[in-house]
Amino acid sequence: VVGFTAIVFGVMALLGLGFSKWRKLDAATTSSTILGTTLFNGFNLGFPMAAFAFGEEGLLLASVLIAVNTIPHNAFGMFIAARGALSTRDTIRTMVRMPFLYALGLAVTLRVAQIDLPSVVMSPVESMGRAAIPYTIVCLGMEISRMQVGRIGPNLCGIVLLRLLVAPLVAIAATEIVGLTGTLRSVVILQASMPCAIVPIIYARMFGGNVDVLSRAVFYSTLGSLFTLPVLLAYLQG
Repeated sequence: VVGFTAIVFGVMALLGLGFSKWRKLDAATTSSTILGTTLFNGFNLGFPMAAFAFGEEGLLLASVLIAVNTIPHNAFGMFIAARGALSTRDTIRTMVRMPFLYALGLAVTLRVAQIDLPSVVMSPVESMGRAAIPYTIVCLGMEISRMQVGRIGPNLCGIVLLRLLVAPLVAIAATEIVGLTGTLRSVVILQASMPCAIVPIIYARMFGGNVDVLSRAVFYSTLGSLFTLPVLLAYLQG
């Protein structure tokens, strides 16, 4: 799964960058384009789809992919979003100040050392964790309320097509390269074919990315997935 994630992330990031260069996009729009083409909505939409198509086993396997995907998803997302507005040195300085990295390091240390935190600590942490999904959905709603739907131009169309049509092909090729088979193969392909992720909108807002392009990419790719995901499911279950 780690190899699959690395291949899909790397190829889709390069395709997003190549598309941005071809369209001669500015730095802020380039960062948002890479985020839109690379990061997928594997949690809010991917989990229910995996459970619907493959039952409890599919949900369990999807959670494994998301667990592996968490570090590159957040670290890569913040780096690319910051890089769209800052120099490489300032981007690294900004990343060092992000609490996510230290929270992750602490979590890994506690897990490896098999240290259980007392309930007085874990209860508020779990409460904040449960609030993460509603918070991101509220943020998405706020951005969509500001969004001008308008005409789907070539830049937005390119992001949506890369996410919905090209990403599944890259995912299928990646499973062949790393040798994934069975239900695991189907689940990771399904997850990697989800529409654009929601969280990068928050990163773009924080670091000065093109929030309008990214929020519209999330909106239109989610609508488009109503047509592409049934076709993909038919292929995976055929």
